[in-house]
Amino acid sequence: MQNLNTVTVTITQVCTKILQAAKMPTSWLLALLMYFQPIKDTYILLVIVVVMDFITGVGASAKRKIPRSSSRFKNSIIKCFCYFGAVFVFWQFEIRLGLEHVIGTYKVIAGFIAIVEIISILENMAVITGNPIFLKIVRLIRGRAREKHGDLIGDILEEKNGKYPKI
Repeated sequence: MQNLNTVTVTITQVCTKILQAAKMPTSWLLALLMYFQPIKDTYILLVIVVVMDFITGVGASAKRKIPRSSSRFKNSIIKCFCYFGAVFVFWQFEIRLGLEHVIGTYKVIAGFIAIVEIISILENMAVITGNPIFLKIVRLIRGRAREKHGDLIGDILEEKNGKYPKI
């Protein structure tokens, strides 16, 4: 009987501590972080390439004296939410269907996003430095067919500033 009372007291103490912890915002944050633990490395990779793209994009804009604007920053924030949202949706898709150990679609999506961002970083570095190596890499990736005016840097800037050619 004494063992039962000890167990009951222990369970009550644990439940009380859990309820106290649930009232703290830090515990909710910790619970959220633990929920995303399986895709932590994927999100870290995305944060790194997105931040590098943002930094090189600001540098390329400064090099060409293109003013910074809140709308361009807003577009960067929206892009981040879309990237992280797409990875999250595909991760949830795998979990809900029980496919997390069979296929890694969220990793494929994250890889595609990382490649797109790396290409953008290379384009920004080509604009910043004008180094022939970056220009050759970008030409190799984009292909010469994408060059409109024979000026690769001008074409990149035109696309990044939303001045797409009419199809």
